Amino acid sequence: MAKGNDGNYLQHGIETEAAIRLVREGAGGRLHIALGHGMAPFDPFEHKFAERKPGLCRSKLEDALDRSRRPMQPGEPSIVTAYRETEASEEHYPNSAELLRALVGTDKLAGGIAEIDSGKGKMLAEAWAGSDVVPVCSSWRRQVLSGGVLACPGDLRIPWLFTLDPMTYRETERGDDEHLYYSDIDLLSEALTPFTRSKQPGIAAFFVYNVKSADECRFRKFADELAGRVGATIRSCWLTHRGGNRNLAAVLCSHIELSPDFLPAGLTMHRPTVDDRRPGVSVMANDGGYVDALVRTLWLWADKHHRGELDGGPRLKRPPVLATGAASRNVLVPSQRSKADSIRAAIPKERRHRWFRSLKSSQALTQSVFGAIQAFDRLDLLQD
Repeated sequence: MAKGNDGNYLQHGIETEAAIRLVREGAGGRLHIALGHGMAPFDPFEHKFAERKPGLCRSKLEDALDRSRRPMQPGEPSIVTAYRETEASEEHYPNSAELLRALVGTDKLAGGIAEIDSGKGKMLAEAWAGSDVVPVCSSWRRQVLSGGVLACPGDLRIPWLFTLDPMTYRETERGDDEHLYYSDIDLLSEALTPFTRSKQPGIAAFFVYNVKSADECRFRKFADELAGRVGATIRSCWLTHRGGNRNLAAVLCSHIELSPDFLPAGLTMHRPTVDDRRPGVSVMANDGGYVDALVRTLWLWADKHHRGELDGGPRLKRPPVLATGAASRNVLVPSQRSKADSIRAAIPKERRHRWFRSLKSSQALTQSVFGAIQAFDRLDLLQD
């Protein structure tokens, strides 16, 4: 990563925020990591900042490094804290594993790291000797299935973070090299499914760099299909790369909801546009838009007000649904008994829609609003 350095802020900003939020979800603050492109523990940048005017990616990175040299501030981004702990600089830039170590702690991490370069692999082995993190000199493709260091443990009981940062995304396969290809989707689906089925909170993040517009659409389609195969929700974001291309990130989430403030400063959330609707280009449904935000809010409400009243269904890709016996609780009513009974009776039970028990039910919302207007005799509110 330090060699190119234009994608560091995108990747490491997301990885550090993901790690912090994941360890909060599990007991004991532990985290299982599977890092597909290890890199050396520390490396200098290939190009000095002074050699050319930095673009947006480099500017954000430079700003975060500068902030890390100042005293810690409340609410600062996780990436800034990690930079400070690792004493990061242009000449001494940490890889993902070192940043995670700084935030989580060596004794709290377990998992594996793959690195194809033998020299860097040796440095990784020395850096993680005696820990529960196992680096290997190997392609990530050879390590993601059973027996590999990137594979999901059969007894996984802690949150997990799986990341890949290939050079870029391509449709046509050329072999086991530094790029990500559409043909990798079957392998990744097989590798990630055990993680999502573990029911532990987890995130799989994919980063690709210097992507042209046409390939950006193809990568989003790839990520969307992979998320659907493994039962994960997805967020997608980007930063402008030099020359007008983009550095992209696809973040697949399982059994964890990421709040809108998840992204580090400067990253742009992808939202479907007219261009995304060209034939053969999928539109990502779970891109952090209005519906996604609404469902997250409904789950927060259900966790607070409907404990023990839900149907027991999955949290992924759907709003909370009340159990059959609690359907009437989906109507919002005041504390006055007579008014509450009047509002609940506004629509007879036999006329309820099929999905009335869903907290996203438009019929339940309509009954709550217009039933209250009727019960309080406030039809005047509907006048212009």
